[in-house]
Amino acid sequence: MANKQQTYPDNGLLYQVDEKPRNLKDGVVFGFQHVLTMFGGMTIPPLALAAALGMSATQTAQLLCLCMIGCGLATLCQTTFGVKLPVIQTMSLAFLAGYISIANIITNENGGVPNVSLTMCYIGGAVILGGIVEFLLGVTGLIAKLKRVFTPIIMGCVMMLIMLSQAETTVSWASESWPIFLLVATITTLMSSIIPATKWGQRMKYTKYIKALSIVVPVTIGYIVSLILSRNGVFTPDSGAYIDTTVLKDAPWFTVPFGAINWGLPKFRLDFMLLLLAAYMMSIIESIGQYHANTFACKLDRKLTQKRVGMGIGMEGLGCILSALAGGLSSTSAGENIGLVERTGVASRYIARIGGVVLILCGLTGKFGALISTLSDPIIAGFYVSILGIVGGSGVQTAFTKAKLSSRNVSIFGIALIIGMGIPIYIAANPIDTGILWLNNSINGICSSSMAIGGIGAIFLDQILPASDEERGIEPDDEEEMETITA
Repeated sequence: MANKQQTYPDNGLLYQVDEKPRNLKDGVVFGFQHVLTMFGGMTIPPLALAAALGMSATQTAQLLCLCMIGCGLATLCQTTFGVKLPVIQTMSLAFLAGYISIANIITNENGGVPNVSLTMCYIGGAVILGGIVEFLLGVTGLIAKLKRVFTPIIMGCVMMLIMLSQAETTVSWASESWPIFLLVATITTLMSSIIPATKWGQRMKYTKYIKALSIVVPVTIGYIVSLILSRNGVFTPDSGAYIDTTVLKDAPWFTVPFGAINWGLPKFRLDFMLLLLAAYMMSIIESIGQYHANTFACKLDRKLTQKRVGMGIGMEGLGCILSALAGGLSSTSAGENIGLVERTGVASRYIARIGGVVLILCGLTGKFGALISTLSDPIIAGFYVSILGIVGGSGVQTAFTKAKLSSRNVSIFGIALIIGMGIPIYIAANPIDTGILWLNNSINGICSSSMAIGGIGAIFLDQILPASDEERGIEPDDEEEMETITA
């Protein structure tokens, strides 16, 4: 996997965006870190849907594996033909309300009797139709008309809201075992920040590799310690840090990656597609902001073009279609992996592509996927807290190094954060009821996402409040193509 002789800027990154891994070990280990980083967020939607549908343990494991395969396929599309950045695709909670609405409708039409396979067929059909819409919006260039909408202030707000929206969940996971959380978090900080900042660390030959391994090593140590304590009765089954490996016995060796075999052929209804359409629009808004944030984390000196953003959205749509055909759910960009790039200095999209392959292999190998699923919440929180902190901090940096630190921009930034954090809490307690089911789910779906509602609020304010392009951070070279990034 050796590269041709090519020079890269000394910008502190271990791997540049278009740099291939220098050896197989780097590719696999660093690619696996991408999987670890997004795994916690990826498992929540399928597990929540499985619980809502009353799936058996076997069906739940099956859905989880199929979602992993879908995310892997979508990641391969994104890193090869899409935005061509280290963007990993994951599952999104934004679609969950739509999925559950479809399930409720099917149950009511079936005389009140739940039907898991039939529901998954209709969910698959709705995901495919929505994916086609997203694909066409991207590849036709229609999404590019929003170029002047996603300014640095908007991107910064979205990044901050990624962090803030996950704060409560991360602390909740950590509280299940503070010692394990602190062990993983401390080692992560030590390897990623403290050692590289010391004089002797700066002189060490392998400091960049120490930083680059600052996720997989702490997770491995935390897992081994938790497993030992679980086997010796220190952690009981009711503890959040307990490692239960019995799931490996029931997991199949191989998962068939075809939805038609696992659930049945996709079934299509326009009203079900409309239930998911708002979530797709929200996913597009989040992803565009994350593309630009990823560019900043990768330390690229050229802007993303309309064409590049359009292809990214197009490939997200194609990824959703492939995921549904495999039997999984809608996929979208994983914001956590932006923090991974910043934290580890591994910005190679080729390594992210290997992460996609790892996801597919994990999904195909049922027992390996089950092993990954045994990671406890405190372990995940241990590295989440560092990565999310980087994402939020980079949001401030993105907003106010590219745009002016003016009262206008500060006001937009602050108001958007208030809207993004406040409205979802209000809507959760007071859902909007228009009397039209699909419209209810569309409005409540958007308003329940911090990133979507905060981003929309920031966009609205940024458009109506007058300012020069310079103050808004819109530079004249935004149309310049990143020619150095090849297929």
